[in-house]
Amino acid sequence: MLGIVCLIALPSFQASIRQHRLQALAADFSHDLQLARSLAIGGQQSLRLSVLGSLGGSCYILHSAAHDRCRCTASTAQCDGEALPIRFRWIASSSHTQIAANVPGITLHAGEGFVTSAGTFRVEEPASGRGIWYVVSPVGRVRSCAQGWASRALPSCSGGAA
Repeated sequence: MLGIVCLIALPSFQASIRQHRLQALAADFSHDLQLARSLAIGGQQSLRLSVLGSLGGSCYILHSAAHDRCRCTASTAQCDGEALPIRFRWIASSSHTQIAANVPGITLHAGEGFVTSAGTFRVEEPASGRGIWYVVSPVGRVRSCAQGWASRALPSCSGGAA
């Protein structure tokens, strides 16, 4: 009897774990996006937020180098030249979550908060199509929405937020 109950509960429990991972990654990304804008507004140097993918996973890097001058692995992020990564997050493929974007990254301009290459960043679970999208406008405004699931805290992306 206990085995039957476990078989019934296991898929629900696994779905709950995946949802928690997705929301935790989205919260981290949202925090780092706010950090990037704050540092750019208060600083003397433009900053970039780049999204990279590889066979083993995906990552995002907050840095001051050109977009194509940084790379990351599970343990480190590196940029060419003297630029140093400010923050990075690696998301292993085995976590069943990823970060993706419709642009290689955005540039947050120093003292202003405006961005070049406005875009949509997707924190998602590719297998299910569920995710949280962050839409960054040219003036630096960030809107978020839920894709593929109903959230009490976020509007649906299909409602025009993306």
